[in-house]
Amino acid sequence: FRKMLTLCAAQMLLLLIMSMILQFAVIHRIDSLDSMPSWLAPPINEVSSRPVVAYSVTLTGCGGGKDARYSQSEAMGLITQGAAVLRHSIYVAHRKSKYDFQMYALVHPSAKECSHVMSKLGYTVLIRNTPFDKQDIQNEFLRENIDGASCCGAKEFIKLYAYALVNHPVAVILDLDSLILKPLDDLIDSIILGEVEALE
Repeated sequence: FRKMLTLCAAQMLLLLIMSMILQFAVIHRIDSLDSMPSWLAPPINEVSSRPVVAYSVTLTGCGGGKDARYSQSEAMGLITQGAAVLRHSIYVAHRKSKYDFQMYALVHPSAKECSHVMSKLGYTVLIRNTPFDKQDIQNEFLRENIDGASCCGAKEFIKLYAYALVNHPVAVILDLDSLILKPLDDLIDSIILGEVEALE
């Protein structure tokens, strides 16, 4: 049993080291490129005859600082990996879809310095501030505690800007730790056509 446990621990350590090497290689390769690498997700056609669905993610910070959960380099690694894997999963799902897609990154000004990787991965970067002033919140408890209510506090509300992507029939809001495993055509149809028409 002890031998098996040691072997498992050694394999886990090897996987961890390989993951760190891959993360380092991806981050540094992307930082040295002017555009998205084709090995992550081939670019889609600029002009598409298919309706284009908007997929948006948010960036609210770059790590670092005294209250941050991750250092800036750890945060950049997580952002890069999450953005690349999510975009590639959407690219693969949409190969079998009647819809095309466009990726958006809704970026808070405090995360602007780490948003360059999003452009390189094929995201349209939109810098957006929190859509309201915290001092305008009438409920005292919410006003005083909004920044502790989630990982990103009031900055989390930049997700609302996805509603402004009105040049698309549907806008999907995702987190960077999401994956799309198959086409969402039935769901998109029901949003565009209405539930009854989509089922016919």
